[in-house]
Amino acid sequence: MKFLLVLVTLVMILITCISGSVCAQTTTRPQSLIFAVQPNQAMLIRHNKLNDNIVIKLAKRLNTKVELYECPWARCVKAIENGDADIIDDLFFSTDRAVYTVFLKPSFETQTSGFRFYADNTRTKVINTWDDLLGLRIGLLRGDKHFPKFDESTELIKFDFINLTVAVKQLSKGRIDVFISPQALMKMILRR
Repeated sequence: MKFLLVLVTLVMILITCISGSVCAQTTTRPQSLIFAVQPNQAMLIRHNKLNDNIVIKLAKRLNTKVELYECPWARCVKAIENGDADIIDDLFFSTDRAVYTVFLKPSFETQTSGFRFYADNTRTKVINTWDDLLGLRIGLLRGDKHFPKFDESTELIKFDFINLTVAVKQLSKGRIDVFISPQALMKMILRR
């Protein structure tokens, strides 16, 4: 039963993440999948240290070759939009992305584990409300979507970073006060 659930989940994620252009061009199993992936993940995949990645598992199950398309997050999202890559993981639903990406229902419409704000608690007060963010220098991953109020805000001071490792370094140097990240992504960064 667990195997069937995992298989169904893998197939749903593949269909969710494959760009619309690929789906329109073929109805058969692809010979290879071009996986838009950040350099740190690509290195782990090459060294067989990310075998639990959903795309890698799916490709193995389908006996399909994976071609890595290394790029910073924002460029990976753009590669999906342009059709330069076929699949990406951890892409959250948004109406603008739905124009060029096929998402299954239910898709990653919400970050169920929530986004977290990370700060050096010796320099930055605890963040409990929206107003606590005002005046803080906030780091974020370029190309990420969070929640509408945050993404559309013009009152917040936001700085884009190419990856969260840079944001962590900038936080430790006091160049930003806080950064926002999905909890799961931060756990992956901290494991390294």
